[in-house]
Amino acid sequence: MSNSNPQQELDKTAKTKKGRLRRISFWTAVFILVVLAGLAVTRFHIPYRSLPTAASWQWDTRQTIDGSIGRPVIIGHRGSSRPGSNGELIGNTASSIAHSIASQVDWIEIDIRMSQDGELVVFHDESVDLKTSGKGKVADLTIEQLHAIEVYADPPESILSLDEVFERFNSAGQNWIFDVKSREIRKGLAGWLTEKIRAEELTKDSIIIFGTYEIAKEYQDSGFEVVLMATWSDTGNPVRILLTPSRAIHRCKELGSKRLVIPVIFASPSFLRRARQANIEVWAYGSDAQADHAFLLNHGVRGLIVDATGEVVSRWKTSHTD
Repeated sequence: MSNSNPQQELDKTAKTKKGRLRRISFWTAVFILVVLAGLAVTRFHIPYRSLPTAASWQWDTRQTIDGSIGRPVIIGHRGSSRPGSNGELIGNTASSIAHSIASQVDWIEIDIRMSQDGELVVFHDESVDLKTSGKGKVADLTIEQLHAIEVYADPPESILSLDEVFERFNSAGQNWIFDVKSREIRKGLAGWLTEKIRAEELTKDSIIIFGTYEIAKEYQDSGFEVVLMATWSDTGNPVRILLTPSRAIHRCKELGSKRLVIPVIFASPSFLRRARQANIEVWAYGSDAQADHAFLLNHGVRGLIVDATGEVVSRWKTSHTD
């Protein structure tokens, strides 16, 4: 005669099922992580500047630039970002722009926003809280309030209006990239550009507009070259760039853009190969390391958006011939 208790048997069965479900859940999670890790290794480029040891596991960090490759396009990032008094990279200042011009870069990239009273200003972040002595969003402050704020450069500087940048630094043959940071400024920026072209202070060939997909669409028929920026935020979900790396290339083609800007981490060989097949020229930002630049150029990247403009231009002049 069995001594087993029906309730004990039920409890034992339930416990067995729960254990089985836990094991299935565990191994499913492990499988997903392995797949994601595999995708990350194959579809992301590990930057040497950030993770030299991990980079050396993924790719040959000792490679040199193929001698048949011509000089890349060199772009000063935010003018030319350099460490400020708070340790953060500070750009879009008079000294950073002057440094890029002195370095003889091909293009100077600056970020464009608009003040509360409708003045176009040169500033990257939505808020002034992190890199200045002020508080609040750029769009909520007047140009007078923005001028009164100190940027934590070394020595401190002031936030510049776009007019001030052009009065001080524009000249014949100077090329500018406007990284448009807000959708609300289209009308004001279009009017400003029209006025400068009419006054023959600019030509359409001397201006490129950078923007995420939503912003780039607004300038698609502006008559200026519009370059799509494939950023983390523009993917909507970081995992999306793993699963559908061609999304940015499709968007680029939809916009009719000849160029695509990506962070260095997106620059996997497979992504760059797809861009070449679509006849899209890729520019990359996020590293000034010589090893990363060798990798990028050898895999088809044609533009380098850099902070250390003087170092990169000098390195190219001394190490390579056009």
